Amino acid sequence: MTRFITYPDIVDKESNHTVTIIDATVNEIEDLAFFCKVCEKDYDVYLYKQDLDDLNWLGQIAINSDKILVNEESTVKVPNNNIELFGKFRQIKSPIDYFQKVDS
Repeated sequence: MTRFITYPDIVDKESNHTVTIIDATVNEIEDLAFFCKVCEKDYDVYLYKQDLDDLNWLGQIAINSDKILVNEESTVKVPNNNIELFGKFRQIKSPIDYFQKVDS
């Protein structure tokens, strides 16, 4: 089962593929939620918005993330090398593109 996790929660790392998504739109998150209802794998999806302004929490969740997806317009800096930008000028247009690739 996919879990969507928001500030200030942190869940124990399980066998789920863990992804942190930074500055996704409401529509992108809704699309992803619908996709996750029918996908084959289970995910832990952390959602972070720039206006949360808690880099300590972001750092804690980034450590355990298998992938971090960052909106290309975001100014959030993440202390992790496993980052991929998404947006209209990127190969991954939205978070769901990444999940479709991983889930297949």
